[in-house]
Amino acid sequence: MISKKKDAELHIVGPLDEQMKEYLKQRKKNETIIWHGGVAHEKLASLYQQASLFVLPSLQEGLAMVLIEAMASGLPLLATNRTGAEDIIIDAQQGFIIDSSNSNLLAEKIAWGFENQDELFEMGQKGAIQAKKYTWDLYGDAVTKKYEEILNQSFYENESRKERWKSV
Repeated sequence: MISKKKDAELHIVGPLDEQMKEYLKQRKKNETIIWHGGVAHEKLASLYQQASLFVLPSLQEGLAMVLIEAMASGLPLLATNRTGAEDIIIDAQQGFIIDSSNSNLLAEKIAWGFENQDELFEMGQKGAIQAKKYTWDLYGDAVTKKYEEILNQSFYENESRKERWKSV
């Protein structure tokens, strides 16, 4: 299905184990699969600009910052439910969240992206707006607010201890 798309390229960024490298060598019949290896952060923006969909099919990941970076670049996400994507996007709004064990659905959503470029672009635009909610400044403000809430609770038996913490 996807391999029949003549103008499609698969760009893989990041380290691969030897088994995956060997698998890709066997499957690579032309130059449509490009493995970049580890990439300097400055080069990622250029790769994001060349892409039309960001795919993170991880089996286990914390909240992957690359998801927010890709969204900020205007890319819709296709990620598993093991990447933290469900904490930052709404399924079918800024991209898709799939079960990590469902490789068929992964392929279907990639194929859907080829057939629905306008919708895919709109998802990416919605994702770029959503990504603005995840800046370091906003994170710092939220943490500071939470600390203030904790400090303002009256669980301190000794008020001077509370004042010491406020001055930190």
